[in-house]
Amino acid sequence: MKRCILMALVLWGGTGAGGALADDRCGVPMASWQPREAAGRAAEEMGRAMGWQVRRIRTDGGCYRIHLRDTRGNRIEARMAPDTLALRRLDVEFAPGGSLADLCAAAAPQRPPAASPFPSSGTRAPAPGAPGTQEN
Repeated sequence: MKRCILMALVLWGGTGAGGALADDRCGVPMASWQPREAAGRAAEEMGRAMGWQVRRIRTDGGCYRIHLRDTRGNRIEARMAPDTLALRRLDVEFAPGGSLADLCAAAAPQRPPAASPFPSSGTRAPAPGAPGTQEN
């Protein structure tokens, strides 16, 4: 849960503290744009980190617009600044029954089960002083 909150803050911080939400247009001269392939790599990296799959990349309003989908069927649309490839906006259309917790669950790392402090053979060592043990 902490990771989800942290990711939400990072995504919010990437929007320029909310100032970019009022303006969907990036307004960057074409000469300053990163190549589309670089935007694709950045989108794939972001998707891999969150467990999302990139479906489509296009330009719209002077921004790169990336369509993604998570494993639970939620549709995600991200807008990236074409010069810095910074995330400017993130919209989510939740699948039926979906919620923000779905996105957090997708981003949570899968932890292996904790190792047991007991031997796996199912036998325990005899207690000291038990019959059949030798003490020095």
